[in-house]
Amino acid sequence: FPVMGCYGLGISRVMGVIVETFNDERGIVWPEEVAPFKVHLVGLDLEDEDIMSEATKTYKLLQADGIEVLFDDRIEVSAGQKFADADLIGIPIRVVISKKTEGRLEVKKRSEKDTHFYSLQNLLKKHQQLDPNVSVAEDEPEKVLTEAVQTANTRRVASAEKIRKELGGD
Repeated sequence: FPVMGCYGLGISRVMGVIVETFNDERGIVWPEEVAPFKVHLVGLDLEDEDIMSEATKTYKLLQADGIEVLFDDRIEVSAGQKFADADLIGIPIRVVISKKTEGRLEVKKRSEKDTHFYSLQNLLKKHQQLDPNVSVAEDEPEKVLTEAVQTANTRRVASAEKIRKELGGD
């Protein structure tokens, strides 16, 4: 007699069930609770330095606010291809920044058809309302960004030898 054993529900089986359950004709529709990222930031017109700077700033501020972000900063790909890829990947919230959005962010939930426009500040406030553990003061986005960059570029070392190693010296 063939015997099959199982030691529980493995992660690969869970992922398969999620993808089979939460999808549509365009791709996966990840539930927020298990999505690999919460926001898919899609940058268009990134060859424009101002747009690229604004997109990068938005990316860093969202991350500093505790939001997991997938940033599509590909320049050589068309807007249509980026939107198709975003739908296929299925991150719960798509945020678009481009020349057409004129300093605002176009926000669309993957599970809905409607898009909304927010300032970065209002988007962060909306996130704070949904997640009470987040607290960024209204007048502090630049401070948060500065602290995030400083934290990312700061290393603690205990000796001159370790400093040399960190800096790539002998």
